[in-house]
Amino acid sequence: MTGSKLLNMIEQLAINKMNKGLELATIVQVTPSLVIRVDNMGVDLDMDFLVVSQHLLKDQWIVTLNHYEGAQRNYAGEVFVDLLDTDNNASPYSSYTHDNILLTYKETIRPGDRVAVMPLEGGNKYYVIDKVEGQV
Repeated sequence: MTGSKLLNMIEQLAINKMNKGLELATIVQVTPSLVIRVDNMGVDLDMDFLVVSQHLLKDQWIVTLNHYEGAQRNYAGEVFVDLLDTDNNASPYSSYTHDNILLTYKETIRPGDRVAVMPLEGGNKYYVIDKVEGQV
């Protein structure tokens, strides 16, 4: 095999490795620092090798709550009507806004959870995209 053919083969292997696409991993540890195990890799990766979507690690957010009685809201293909439980859709209608509300998620990620990951260019880091459910 000539030197150029060998070089081309090595380059192609590197390209194939970088373009693996979406993979799955398991959360090994969340605190004090995130550690994951990528399927079929056999080694744990800590934050030195990860880029993580903010919503997976952040459990508190500042939000604004808006209520407009009778407003229709479409969520996941289902339409909900914004009503107060206490007035049975009777007049007068109400509306209000609450700013700077602290929203705390009781569960973001925990050991054993499955996540979607993708190797970044160069193959030195993985991007942890989101928590996933279901079997492959």
